[in-house]
Amino acid sequence: MLATTESIALVGMEAHLVEVEVHVTDGVPGFTLVGLPTKSVREADQRTRSAIESSGQRWPRRRMVANLAPGALRKEGTHFDLAIALGVIAADGRLSAERLNGWVFVGELALDGTLRPVRGVLAAAMRCRHEGRRGLVCPVTNAPEAALVSGIEVVPARSLRESISFLAGDWAPDPPAALDTPDPIPLEDLFDVRGQYPARRALEIAAAGGHNL
Repeated sequence: MLATTESIALVGMEAHLVEVEVHVTDGVPGFTLVGLPTKSVREADQRTRSAIESSGQRWPRRRMVANLAPGALRKEGTHFDLAIALGVIAADGRLSAERLNGWVFVGELALDGTLRPVRGVLAAAMRCRHEGRRGLVCPVTNAPEAALVSGIEVVPARSLRESISFLAGDWAPDPPAALDTPDPIPLEDLFDVRGQYPARRALEIAAAGGHNL
């Protein structure tokens, strides 16, 4: 059986959608991950297996292939864990593949199934909205950052178990907490300087270009 989930690949500050295709079939039990993954992504099978079993689910004793498409795009990071785990469960027939449609998943899985925060969630939320996806499922810690992007649903999950319950319709999350932004530190303003035009101009140019002075 084949199931498809979506995650993102970070290229600099920009996120690109990645289809995570998981195929489960009869054959010699094993898990193969393809699609130009780096070492951190290839290690996902160990984290994913432990997280699935710790969440009360069964790791399929069958032949499994996970493909991260497009294959020409380099995949790096641990945030693919959640999408891969849900793809495995859906491809094994224990989660409706249709419920995965429209959602983008990011999050690193601990061995006990809890979700650890990852980088690039704001970029993922922006790409999610740009591509017209319904929403983003991400770790609770990252949810306030993702909620800065309007027009999408943000689902803060603490674990793989909660993510499965949400997709099965058995659990609804609380709204993401507001992002705690510190009060700005008052700074001196060059507007208050009278005269000294060459010096002010040099300071402004250095600041605009991020140069040393």
